[in-house]
Amino acid sequence: MSITPKGYDFSINNKLPFKINSSENVTIFFPGSTIGNYSPADAKNFLMSIDHDSIIIGVDLIKPEREMINAYDDSLGVTAAFIKNALLNANALLGT
Repeated sequence: MSITPKGYDFSINNKLPFKINSSENVTIFFPGSTIGNYSPADAKNFLMSIDHDSIIIGVDLIKPEREMINAYDDSLGVTAAFIKNALLNANALLGT
């Protein structure tokens, strides 16, 4: 089994830019609470446009501003170290 990632900015036209072959085992990943940036109507339209059985969507609750700042700018630098490590690994894997 192999994994072939396909990246795409769904905000361009709110639909997949490629056809999914029915013989492929495909899971669509829509990360990081991005769906929360859509209006309720746009979110519904986007989700209804995806004709596929497997999708992982990151969602979150509305949080107080201070909690959000602390989550992304923690005083110990844990989040920054995590993100930098993820980017270093992605760059190594992709040869960039």
